[in-house]
Amino acid sequence: MRDAKKGQILLRSDPASAKDYIHIDDVAFLVKEIACRGKQKIYNVAGGRQITHAEWLEQLVCLTGCTVEVEEGAPLVKFVPVDISRVKEEFGFSSQSVFTVLENRI
Repeated sequence: MRDAKKGQILLRSDPASAKDYIHIDDVAFLVKEIACRGKQKIYNVAGGRQITHAEWLEQLVCLTGCTVEVEEGAPLVKFVPVDISRVKEEFGFSSQSVFTVLENRI
């Protein structure tokens, strides 16, 4: 975010790198639901889909007009997808877009 506001991002990982992000409001909702109504001992708390660095960059460029450079030889890092079916079924959970954070901070 800081670099985007300055006008230039140097990405040190491959744009295809991805992981599961979750909005903090969704975390608070799930923690409360699990504490008050949870029936299982273990829950995965996550957004439910992999978001690539390219998707983040697309949003940042759109919102700030910054430019992006990818460091040569930047590594590809992908995390294992997180199964959130338990919180979806038990609490009717549906994650909100983590990109709303960007819109509110620019």
